[in-house]
Amino acid sequence: MKNLFKVSIGLTILFICSCTPIYNYQVFNNTSTDEKKIIAFENDEIRIHYDFWADYGQLQIHVRNKTQAPLFIDLNQCALVLNEIAEPVFKDVEWTTTISDSRGRALSYFNRYGFFETPNIIRGASWAYTERPNPMIYLPPNATIIRTLLPGQLAFRYIGAEAKLSRREKSKSLSFTKERSPYRFLFSLSYSQHKDFQQLKTMEDEFWVESIMIMREKVFLGELVEQRNNVDIYSMPYQKKSAFYVKYQVGGLKE
Repeated sequence: MKNLFKVSIGLTILFICSCTPIYNYQVFNNTSTDEKKIIAFENDEIRIHYDFWADYGQLQIHVRNKTQAPLFIDLNQCALVLNEIAEPVFKDVEWTTTISDSRGRALSYFNRYGFFETPNIIRGASWAYTERPNPMIYLPPNATIIRTLLPGQLAFRYIGAEAKLSRREKSKSLSFTKERSPYRFLFSLSYSQHKDFQQLKTMEDEFWVESIMIMREKVFLGELVEQRNNVDIYSMPYQKKSAFYVKYQVGGLKE
């Protein structure tokens, strides 16, 4: 009987522990045609810096006006091209307001205070409202604007035979050429010094994933730095603006 009790406890503990999720991470490192490998575009008038760092990628662009005059960005002529598929930066969606009433009759009744009431009409209303975003960005002299593009998933987990870690591996890295990269990006932006977009200028910047680092959660998080409001803060050694990551579950205590 005692042995059966010990076996039962052992199975229970194993079952509870096996439900604890274990995660791996894939860190996607981007590069561009710039020899310095800084994900940015710059000329005499404008500087664009990209910030990718988020789970599954959430691209932010930081646009700085380097001139002493205002610049106007035409979002209708801007796009992000991901693996030859163009995604417009500005989506021309018109939002409308709708109000509806429903009418009906209800039986007379005594309310909680003993008064007799006869409501003849029941009214209901539902509405939704949105507004059309402005397709033009006004950028003052020497100012920077930050805009989030594609707040959804920029990429998916890389799947391949070489992407799986063995039981003994804590991390490994995969490298790609531009032609064989799983993700290639082209960002196009048009701007002008005139509000009516005379003398429109267009810049294009291309970048791609040059490597993917696959690692265990402990490797990704790094050392525990401190605790703030009962939240663990880690060193995050692989965090940088030119990279993004994908977090995915690989099982319980055993992969």
